This record gives sequence, C-alpha cells and structure tokens, in this order.
Amino acid sequence: MPTNLNALLRYKVIDECLKNNQINCSIDLLIKRCSNALSESTGQLKSISERTIREDIRVLRSDVLGFNAPIVFENGRYFYEDKNYSLFSKPINQLDVLKQVQELLIENFEKIDTNKNALHLLAKLSEITGEALPLKYKEKDSNIFEFKIPNYKKTYIEELDDYLLQLNFKKNHHNFLKRIILLFNKNSKNQEHFRWEYIFKAI
Repeated sequence: MPTNLNALLRYKVIDECLKNNQINCSIDLLIKRCSNALSESTGQLKSISERTIREDIRVLRSDVLGFNAPIVFENGRYFYEDKNYSLFSKPINQLDVLKQVQELLIENFEKIDTNKNALHLLAKLSEITGEALPLKYKEKDSNIFEFKIPNYKKTYIEELDDYLLQLNFKKNHHNFLKRIILLFNKNSKNQEHFRWEYIFKAI
C-alpha cells in the first residue's frame, strides 16, 4: 500500500518516464522529475532521495500493489522491457488495496480537491468498496444536460462511468454464466475491482 499521496504521485511520474523511450531515464532524472512534480503539487520545494526512488522501483516491480512492472536497468538507464506496459492499464484486483487507496484520498483530499473529478472518483470508490464517505465528500447530483458536438472528447467523469458500466456488465455476465466459479473465486486477487488509470488521472 502507498504510504501517502506523494508515493502515488511518484509512481505516476516514474511510469511516465519509463514509457518515454526518447529520454535517458537514469536514477538522477527520476529524482529530478519526481522532486519537481511534488514541488509543483504541494507548492513547497521538495527533494526526493535516491533511496526513496529505489524503494519505489522495488514496489513497482513487486506484487505488493499488483503492478509486477517489467522494469529493466541497463547501461545506467531504467525502462520497461514491455514497451506497451503502463501502470495506468493495471487493474486493482485486491479490494483491501482499493479500500486503502480510498482512505488515502480522503485523508489527503485538500491536496486534490482542486481537481473537479476527485469527488466523483470518491463516490464511485465508495460504491465499490462499501466504505461510507464523510458527508462533506459526498457528490451532489447534477442534472445539467450537455450538448455533445461530433468528435466530442469524453470527460474524465464520462470515461470513468463508461468503464464502470462495462466492468459491472462483465461481472454480472460472469455471475450469470459461471455462478460456481464466481463463488469459488469470490475473494480472488484476479477479480478486477478498479483501474489505477482513474486514480492517477484524478491526482
């Protein structure tokens, strides 16, 4: 479990660096990029240690959060062995991890409340985890109709809602066709509860 919101922000930055084949992703570059991102996010000058970045890489390589990132280190450079890999596309298979992420976002809400998507994210996480939100974080209903022009780009909220509809359809379909298997795997780590993509986009 990430120890704080800063850890999630670092994971996001590290992923962006490792995906970029156009840069020499050294440990010094990761330190610089993560320090800059945290300084911008907090409004205070932050300096990340080499030890912290190396620990982040260890976590990302492991199954602690289900990433199992194929991070390779060659000639002083870090990169993903699988060029198509990204933390964004990884599912959160452990409901306990999702509950802890929800708690982390609530505790640090003042740092992400400038993002208009944060309340919607928390509302959806609460529905999935069954963990109630403090009243002040509950989302207000909106019935505003928005006219969509051709080639309209979906908002974060629309993307998230569409994803959850598809995810629920898969779960219900699986439940209908294979009740016994679903019951057997009720607490399985292989059941997708959410995607990291929507966590990272909201912080």
